[in-house]
Order: sequence, then structure tokens, then C-alpha cells
Amino acid sequence: MTVSAILETIDDWLNPIVVKELRQAVKSRMVIAILLFFLGLQLFLLAISLLFGEANVDTAGVNWNAGNLIFRWQHGFLLFTVMVLVPIYAAVRLGAERSDHNVDLMFISTLRPASIIWGKFFAAFLLGLLVFSTCAPFMTFTYLLRGIDIPTIVTILFIDLLGLIYGVMFGLLLASLPGDRIAKFFLCLLGFIGLITLCIMTIVATVPLIMMGIGQFLDMAFGNWAVWALVVIVILAVLGNTLRTITTASA
Repeated sequence: MTVSAILETIDDWLNPIVVKELRQAVKSRMVIAILLFFLGLQLFLLAISLLFGEANVDTAGVNWNAGNLIFRWQHGFLLFTVMVLVPIYAAVRLGAERSDHNVDLMFISTLRPASIIWGKFFAAFLLGLLVFSTCAPFMTFTYLLRGIDIPTIVTILFIDLLGLIYGVMFGLLLASLPGDRIAKFFLCLLGFIGLITLCIMTIVATVPLIMMGIGQFLDMAFGNWAVWALVVIVILAVLGNTLRTITTASA
């Protein structure tokens, strides 16, 4: 099989909604704007911390908590972006296409409703991964500044990834709700207020884990089965409800 044949086969497998969303994002220069914004934000956080971190040095002239502090700020910005802003973008895109002016485009499409929803989900998910690709290297770099270890960084990034999946799923669900404009506006407003509250609660809950370190947390939770049960339930709930909500939204 030639290379062109392999590329054509892969092209047939791709969801056209994902291709359309990503092409529109690239044409609008949104991808470049996101990259430049988050690169500038990460450089700003590192510069501010390095410039004003001299006040926390010990007698040996070393700040042993610099990396931990920077990582907490980076984690807060990243989680709020992928759990709130990216879902809002996905919900607005889907809501605009389900409006009275554009709803005919969905009825004349040969795509199944599930394919449309999955396409919207993966397009928003890839946009969130773009933010990850910009922030994760800088968040890993905080290990060199002391105060945090690699396992803790990987764990927090995994939590942020779950927040991205749940946020996009919830945003698409809100955009798929039936009703008139006023009802959908208030439902979406209440839904995103709840999502922001959940994001803030997640940030607050992960701060002790970041300060403590995943190793000390595991030592503390090793004999506590309730902690492990809660972790497993949260992971299964996020991944399981993603499939369920997308199936419901596409019905």
C-alpha cells in the first residue's frame, strides 16, 4: 500500500466535524493567539517569581519552595482555562449551530447526531490539548526550581486532563438543551456558574496535594480505603459520564 493510499484511508476515518472545527480555528489565527498568550503568561509567572523570590530565601541563599509556588499558580490558570473557558467555547460553537437560523444545516447533514457531538467533543479536546502543550513544559520546569517532584506534577496534570474532559462534556450538554432562548440562557448561566464553582473547589482541593507531594499523600492514604475509593469513583464518574452525556446530547 502506497503512502497516498494510507493517507486517504486515514482521511476517510477522520470525523469531518473535527476537521472543519480545526480548519476554522487555524484560519481565524486563534491557535497562534492561544499559543502566544499562554507562552507569555508562563514566562510572566516565571519572571515574577524569579525576580521577587529573593525575599523567601533561607540563610544559605536558596528558596526551597519556589517551584511549588509557581506550579500552584500555573495549575490554577491551566485548570480554569481547560475546565471553564474551553467548554464555553465549545458550547457557544454548538449553540450557534443549533440556533433557529442555522439548525437546517444539521438536518440536511448525512452525519449521525452522535458523530456531530463526538466531533465537537474531540475538536474542543484538541484545543485543550494545545493549551496543555504550552503549559505542561513550563509546569515540568518548576521541578528544577525545587519544592515539587515529578510524580506530583504528573498527577496534577492528569487531574487537569480529567477537568478538561468533564468541562467539555458538560458544556456540550448545556448547548444541547432544548427550549427557547431565555430558558437556555438561564440554564447555561446556572450550569457554568456551577462549573466555575467546581473548578475553584478542585483548585482548592489540589493545593494540599501539591504542597504535601504525592509521595507523602500516598503514605497518608495507604491505610485509608475511603481515599482510594473516592479517587476511583471520581475517575470512573468523569470517564463514564462523558460517554453517557455525549450519547444523551446526540439523541
